[in-house]
Amino acid sequence: MSFRVEPLGENGYNLGEGPHWDSERKKLYFVDAFVGDVLAMDVSTGRTDKTSFKDLVTIVIPFEENNDILLVSLRNKVLKWDTKANTREVIARIAPELEGKERFNDGKVIAPELEGKERFNDGKVDALGRLWIGSVLDGPNGAVPQKGSLYKLFANNFVKMSDNITLSNGMTWNLYNTKMYFNDSGDQKIYVFDFDLQNGLLHNKKVFVDFKCNPDFKSDEYPDGMTTDKSGRLWVSLYGGGRVVQINEESGSVENYVSIPALLTTSIAFGGQELDQMFVTTGDDKQDLNEYPNAGKIFRVTSSDHTFRGNKIETNFRPNV
Repeated sequence: MSFRVEPLGENGYNLGEGPHWDSERKKLYFVDAFVGDVLAMDVSTGRTDKTSFKDLVTIVIPFEENNDILLVSLRNKVLKWDTKANTREVIARIAPELEGKERFNDGKVIAPELEGKERFNDGKVDALGRLWIGSVLDGPNGAVPQKGSLYKLFANNFVKMSDNITLSNGMTWNLYNTKMYFNDSGDQKIYVFDFDLQNGLLHNKKVFVDFKCNPDFKSDEYPDGMTTDKSGRLWVSLYGGGRVVQINEESGSVENYVSIPALLTTSIAFGGQELDQMFVTTGDDKQDLNEYPNAGKIFRVTSSDHTFRGNKIETNFRPNV
């Protein structure tokens, strides 16, 4: 299978993340995480609208009932943003007690200097529109090992579904919604859970791919964003690797890859009328701009092979699941 890779638009971003294809409006939503911008791109022209939230922002997903309303994550909370009325309402935040001794299965109390340092990272909605979002605990030297969690949003509260995570990142599901895959960038592992879609439950967490002992991956490649294609294969963006890889959903072996002219390949989403375009967000590591002048841009990947398609139109957020 051969691929064509092209940058979209004129602008690069400090850390592009969280791509979500709006099939109704034919727009790609994404964020510039640490800058605090929410962006919407017309992929046919590259024109991009930007709104600044002046805080860390990691995901943006339209509401199912009205795609003028967007779900936006800000640090330790999620907002309902009405883009027409320009109103912003906090839906839920990480409860303070979740940052204390109840926060960890090992019963350890969080160090006082780290209180309030847990923040959201990547998130996605499942086939029913239920939000899943992971966290990281920021310490003085980066992510605190095994102190992040995976949450689901239920009745305007975050429910912790898994912990012992270092740097929560991309997630996706198999074609039958019986498996959920989840990236821990800090530990360089992809995990798999048995998934109960109707009840929103996870069971039997297992290591699916361990980058540290797998010759398919380099030591400086970290699993970041993730999605599923029409055939059920996983596509994973490798932060630090300048590529996205196709992984067999059963064996965990790499079956294909696409080189991206930007080392910090952060996340991916299929889109376009036929879901035959893959959009890749990237970051602009200043040290690599001479070698990778388009680093930080959004890239579009296409192929003449008809199997290069997304699994399904991305579900939008449904608040009452």
